[in-house]
Amino acid sequence: MDQLLSWIDSVLAAPYLWLGHRTFLGFLGATVPMALACTLVGEASMWVAGKVVGREIKARADKVRRYHDISIQALEQQDKKTFQAADKVAKEAFGQSFVLGLCLGIGSIWPCFFALGWLQHRFGYAYTVKLPLVGWPMGYIGVFIICYLLVRLGYALLKARVRRGRAARPATGGD
Repeated sequence: MDQLLSWIDSVLAAPYLWLGHRTFLGFLGATVPMALACTLVGEASMWVAGKVVGREIKARADKVRRYHDISIQALEQQDKKTFQAADKVAKEAFGQSFVLGLCLGIGSIWPCFFALGWLQHRFGYAYTVKLPLVGWPMGYIGVFIICYLLVRLGYALLKARVRRGRAARPATGGD
């Protein structure tokens, strides 16, 4: 296990050593690939989890729609008992669907905790770099969060653009 941890440490530390981790731009440039790796591993984890529980989430969402429709019909017919029963089931199904979806979303950020743990191990709590122009010190947590959010935003925009491109292309069939 020590050999594995030593290998991981040497791989993760290499960009910081190459780019110079003492300056903000060097630290930033070395943290961006780590943020990208966290994003890609998190997305892959979310995709796998979606394949595992996706059917269950869809079933819960269908149940919400079905019982919501029943409750609306009961309300229109002024059937208070049926409305309350259907509304209760719809709310429970919504809560379950919401929690499953939330778990998928949270499942995409788990690599960040490992990255932050490694950064803390490697650089310690007292390590800071000076922000350009203002000269304020910023720790590894702030730099990583900024990098992660920017990488995540870029990834989401790229993913949306790819989806729009696929949707705009006409379907081609085999002739």
